[in-house]
Amino acid sequence: MDKNILFFNQGYEQGGTDTFLLNLVQAWPNKADRLSIWLNDAHPGLKLYHQHGLAPQLIAFPAVIDVYAKINGWRRPGPVKRLAKGLAYLSRPFLFLAAVLGFWRCLKGQGFGAVFSSNGGYPAGDLCQALVIAARLAGVRKIFLIIHNDAVPARSPFRWFESLVDWAVASCCARIITVSQACARQIETARPVFKNVLVIANGLDLGRKGRYTLEEKRQKLKIEPTAKVIGTIGNLESRKGHAYLLRAFVEVKKKCPEARLIVVGSTDSPEAAAVLALVKQLKLESSVTLTGYLDNAWEYVECFDLFVYPSVAFESFGFALLEAMRFAKPIVAAATGGIPEVVGEAGILVEPRQAGQLADAIIALLGDPACANLLAEKGAARLGALFSVERMADQYYALTGRRGE
Repeated sequence: MDKNILFFNQGYEQGGTDTFLLNLVQAWPNKADRLSIWLNDAHPGLKLYHQHGLAPQLIAFPAVIDVYAKINGWRRPGPVKRLAKGLAYLSRPFLFLAAVLGFWRCLKGQGFGAVFSSNGGYPAGDLCQALVIAARLAGVRKIFLIIHNDAVPARSPFRWFESLVDWAVASCCARIITVSQACARQIETARPVFKNVLVIANGLDLGRKGRYTLEEKRQKLKIEPTAKVIGTIGNLESRKGHAYLLRAFVEVKKKCPEARLIVVGSTDSPEAAAVLALVKQLKLESSVTLTGYLDNAWEYVECFDLFVYPSVAFESFGFALLEAMRFAKPIVAAATGGIPEVVGEAGILVEPRQAGQLADAIIALLGDPACANLLAEKGAARLGALFSVERMADQYYALTGRRGE
């Protein structure tokens, strides 16, 4: 008998957890298994699943953030909105219990042998936690919570509630899973009830095909034939370290006037204005391109001569690093969170928030093609050995037990 498996993803923006789940489902080793996908209602990443021929079931159980979103749409005075948000926050325990009950009703009679609940950070996804508890109440034996980012300690005024939920989640799960050893240590420190967190690294679909040729992409980005292109992928948020990269780029331009910097990522964040202002302040408008959000952003890494990942805050994995390895690009990255585990010997690691170190590493690689090529080769080999989507899927599949179990 083949397996009946449920995957759930709670998200409020289209992002990495959607890519992860799509990769996992499409690379699942046993194609005869029955795989179901549930998403929270109005999931922004829904269109990605439809593009790949998948039809997830939408779950309409409310979480606090759902209520917040609806309140934000009100055309009412500020004090009324603030009061409503406060009441919604205070109702969090009741909304959570209602979600547990709702999931339990949905799960009864479905015959799921395993449930994977995929979360961003922890404890952001109330519905992810509620599903875990409901699955146990419904008699599912193999339940797994996947945490893709860092956890925060329990906070007042609901510390008692979060601690109780943590205990329930830990009791119901066969394993807690995350993406790097650094993230596992951070979770175990922030939420001590979670012991022996299992690490399964993210995997990249090496067979994925792009839509454009290299020349078409270079034309879209208006890259001159003689340019030395330094590139990065990441939304314009302060934690991504773009300010330090821009300051480093000033020094790079002094040594390499033909250098271009291309930043691929959404400019919708409130923090983006500071990055845009810094480009003007440093007089870099003619040599820095901020593309904004691009569909299939990973494709454009092929245009880069060097990939830079300057994150300054905890980075659980750094999926974009795998895209650099796919195209055999040398890497310069900040050594924060799980980034060193991903990069290994395939790049140069620098201290976070150190524009001088970033500049020195970039200049060194631009001036030493042999070293850059060696790092690129190591990256491509490392990707195939450690970060293929097939390897990741095999590890998740093994957790569900033998066929028919």
